[in-house]
Amino acid sequence: MKGSTKILVAITAMIAIAVLGVGAYVIGSMVQTQRAEVAKQERAAAEQAAQQEERETCEAALRPYLRALQDIDARLDVGMTQADFGAAVGDASVARNRVDTTALSSWCSGVLADADQALTAYTTTNSEWNDCIWSSYCDTDDLDLQGPWSEASTQLTGAAASLRDGTPGTPG
Repeated sequence: MKGSTKILVAITAMIAIAVLGVGAYVIGSMVQTQRAEVAKQERAAAEQAAQQEERETCEAALRPYLRALQDIDARLDVGMTQADFGAAVGDASVARNRVDTTALSSWCSGVLADADQALTAYTTTNSEWNDCIWSSYCDTDDLDLQGPWSEASTQLTGAAASLRDGTPGTPG
């Protein structure tokens, strides 16, 4: 080989090595990018699974309480006597007292707070209605029970939606 041919072969070899090096670097970068993307997807999947588990745990803890409140809401749509309303509010209160609040996440406590606002509205109107029945100066037709009942229904709908969708309730 002549001198210029040797130089050409050496330059070609260097270029090939450089190209291979750049290629290896590019491939390495692509692999790192893919690994990062896979890790990101795995974290997102794990977070989604944790949120689903949190919703299911919350739903199991609050199910009897929410069902008791939903029963009141449904019965009010068709009419109730004060005695039946009082008994239903009592049942909901018992269901609320059975909720183990120490095991609830902060998100679930927000859902519970929305449900508690509904129970408070029902309890308050039950007391007002009962007091009016026993008072000689009160006419039950003058009571505004529909407003608080409507607010309770809205709170209950919000609690159920939060539970179903995993959206935040009132911070607990």
